[in-house]
Order: sequence, then C-alpha cells, then structure tokens
Amino acid sequence: MKRVLGCAVILALLGSCAPGYVLVGFQVLEPGNVTLDPGAGPAVIINRAPITFDVMAEENRTGLTEEHLVIIDTVISNSLIRGVQDVLRKSPASQFHYPIFDSERRFDTLGLNDLVLTKREVEEICTQHAGNVLISLEKYTLEVETYEDMYPDEPGTLRTHYFQLSGEVTWRVYLPGHPRPYDAYVMSDTMYFSNVVDGRLISERLSPIDMIRLFYKSCGEKYARRLVPVWSETLRPVFSDGDKSLRQAARYTNRGDWEQARFLWEGLCLDDDPKTSSRAYHNLAVYYELEDSLDTALIFARKAMALDTMEAFRTYGEELETRVLNRKEILEQLY
Repeated sequence: MKRVLGCAVILALLGSCAPGYVLVGFQVLEPGNVTLDPGAGPAVIINRAPITFDVMAEENRTGLTEEHLVIIDTVISNSLIRGVQDVLRKSPASQFHYPIFDSERRFDTLGLNDLVLTKREVEEICTQHAGNVLISLEKYTLEVETYEDMYPDEPGTLRTHYFQLSGEVTWRVYLPGHPRPYDAYVMSDTMYFSNVVDGRLISERLSPIDMIRLFYKSCGEKYARRLVPVWSETLRPVFSDGDKSLRQAARYTNRGDWEQARFLWEGLCLDDDPKTSSRAYHNLAVYYELEDSLDTALIFARKAMALDTMEAFRTYGEELETRVLNRKEILEQLY
C-alpha cells in the first residue's frame, strides 16, 4: 500500500523554512470515489459529446467555421480521453489498464443534453466490446477569456497578460443490467496561462490549441482519479528540534537508518518534557505509517495530539484517520 520514494527527504532547516523538522516524501494509495467491481474489466470508454458550436461561449465563436469546430472538438475529446487513460494505466487496478474506445457522437445541441443511454443500449455496447463497465463522455463546454492590464504610470506598457480557460465536463458510468447510470458526475475547472508577467514576456508561451490540450487532459486525469485507486505523493514532517536525541534521530533518517531513529524515539516518548515526548510520538507514527502499520501509527499520532495542540499533529492525525477508513474501499476496488 505504500511507496517510499527512496531517500526522498526534503530538508527544511535553512533560510526562511520552518526550522526543526525534515519532510519525508512517499506515496500513499487513495481509493476512487466510485467503487467498481474489480472483476468487471475491461472498461469501454465511449465519446457521446455533441458536435456543436453550443459547447463554446458565444463570444468565443466569432470567426470560427465548422472546420475550426472539428479541430477544436478533436483536440478536446482526445485530450479528455488521453487524460483518463493515463491515470487508468498507472492505477494498481490492472483490470482497467487497457480500456476499449468507441464513438457514438451526437449531433444535437446542448439543449438536448440529457439523452441517457438505455439499459438495452448499454448491454449492446458492452456485448459488442466484451466489456463490463461503460465510461461515457457525455458533453463538455469551453470558455476562453483574456485578461491584461497596463502599468498605471506607463499606460502604453503591458504589465500582465494571461488567458483563462474554463469548462464543464459531464461523465457517466453505466453497468450492464442496470436501468440507470451507475454514476453521474459534472466537473468544472479553470486553468490560467500567462503570456506576460510583471512586464516580462514568457519565453515558453503556449499556442491556443496547446492550452486547450493541456487543460482538458488535466480534466480527464482528475475525473479518472474518481474511478480507480491511485498513488498520491504526500509529505510528513519528522521533528528534530529540542532534545539532542531528536537531532541524532534526524541524522539517522537522513542516512536511511530508520530503525536506529525508532529506537531513540521510543526512549523519548516518556520524557518529562511534553514537547520532546509529543514529537517522539509523532515521529513514531510516521515510522509506522511508512511500514503500513496504520493502526499503530494512529495510536502514536493520538498520543502526540494529547500532549501538544500543534496544528501539524492534528492535521496528521486526521489524515491517518482518513487512511484507516479508506482501507476497506481500496481492498474492495482492487480484489
């Protein structure tokens, strides 16, 4: 359930960084929001988004032809599906690594956007492709706005110029034999792309098509994280301020010798100074989380919180509680 990123220890002891700790980076497995039968793969991804100018804000249609629409639609659709595919292939839910793709494009307008697939249609598509989960791209919208301002004392000199891309994407999940969609989700997102910042022209500026491609690929990735368990990077503070043994333990962790550090922390847990003992308990919680002993980690995290009201202790305890609650869902989504 874990991936420790080698010696991914980020020192936070110098300059303006908060003193007295190191940050340990590793990966944790987070469940999807939708629990799909782990034996249900492969998945079929179908594109049903309408091909229409109505997907764009009225002010963005000026000067566009049908040829432009086809180009934009192709970029958006491909980017959304590529984003979904990239996340599915990185998930430990291997049954969804290689989805099957199909297209059932609609030529209605967004005014007729609620054409849900029937039970018979779902079964026909899944039978045709030997799939047991149908992920449908139902529709998308696109809005592009441009912002710029000038220096107040130099009206002719551009200070800032950037594009704002916004959109909504509607997805549905269908399962054979179910009369209604298993899951429906509408996501809204916004992304900014700068051309000029503080009067300086950005050297690696993106073309409008590249902006659209990047924005919708990100939208696809975010949606896919709703469907399957995914690895997420996280950082945990390991405290080293105060007692000299805490500093020595930090030197051990920097060298990757966590067992020696654990030995020192265990001895400090009963220290008369609550600052020292709370930090030792917290550090032990991180140690056991790295060992995937989440219940033990939570016990030590709660001991740290009982001794010290530091926000970092409370936040960490809440994150551990969430991980403990997520275990059942992860197992249901994988096995």
